[in-house]
Amino acid sequence: MRTYLIVALRYLGDVLLSTVLARSIKAANPDSAVDYLVFEGSGEILAGNPDVRNVHTVRPGSRDLVPLLRRWNRYDVSLGVNASDRTALQLIAAGRKSIGFANPGPKEWWKRRAFTQCSTYDPGRHVVELLLGQLKFLGIPPAPEVVLPVREEENAAAREATGGREFILLHPYTRWEYKKWPSGNWAMLSRRIEEKTGIRTLFTTAPGGFEGRIREEIREAGVEESRFLPGGMPLGRTAALISLANAYVGVDTVITHMAAALGKKTLAIFGPTPPWRWGPWPYGYKGAQPYPRRGGIQRQGNVVIVQKDWDCVACDRMGCDHRLDSTSRCLLELSVNDVFYETSRLIGTNRV
Repeated sequence: MRTYLIVALRYLGDVLLSTVLARSIKAANPDSAVDYLVFEGSGEILAGNPDVRNVHTVRPGSRDLVPLLRRWNRYDVSLGVNASDRTALQLIAAGRKSIGFANPGPKEWWKRRAFTQCSTYDPGRHVVELLLGQLKFLGIPPAPEVVLPVREEENAAAREATGGREFILLHPYTRWEYKKWPSGNWAMLSRRIEEKTGIRTLFTTAPGGFEGRIREEIREAGVEESRFLPGGMPLGRTAALISLANAYVGVDTVITHMAAALGKKTLAIFGPTPPWRWGPWPYGYKGAQPYPRRGGIQRQGNVVIVQKDWDCVACDRMGCDHRLDSTSRCLLELSVNDVFYETSRLIGTNRV
């Protein structure tokens, strides 16, 4: 039995998108075993994935070498999903054959020497396309399917939480200010959808912290408490909620990638983030780059990306001041009318 380790030491969204590797490997070699190495807290996105055997975790910032030594040479092949030094060390240690990325430039020479096979990380290509490109070193044809199972027990709980009525799911929460669409706009969008389409809107869970703050802002803007789903829902429950919705509208976050992967009609509100690198991968999409290098409205399969059509978009900066707490003018000036029009078109009502 051939064994593989996918090293995905990044955020939840990166781990989710990397499931195209596990799907491709298992499709080509059903008897193989695919394990993952992720940061603590990121393994939840892999729960129930039929392509994954085991999930190993490591604490962010940990310098403990014992787990790394335990994985020494245990796998036939190790594959990395990014060009970080930490990922590189794990790949070299774990795989008898290591396949990874190096950033452009001479400082990354040691990765090109240490890996069995090395690709240059090209920020101009979509991350899914980049990951699938590694499979050429293994002679495995790409299967570009982002995998997110929905378990029946979560489905039952989600049906109970939503009362069995149709709804459009809204996800306004982001940890970073530069990705935030104004809370007042979310309240206006909710009212507009309900008034014009007759379909109820529900907001995803907000257990506390930055989510709780955004939830409170939306409530103060006039959204009733009954429109907010209960807090503390796990990712599996959120996936089930998405699968039950008529459509999904959300910001640039992992939940939006989940909606796209589940084949749901998905509207993604983007600010400075480049869709050609991080746009939600459309369900069933088999081509190369799903989004051209520009801003504005982009439609591909079940996904619509709504973004300002300005010369500076997408700048790939952390807001206009290039800080995590900076605002993005391209989001502040993205109108409710634009988002509602595309939502209406997406669900087939065309009511403005």
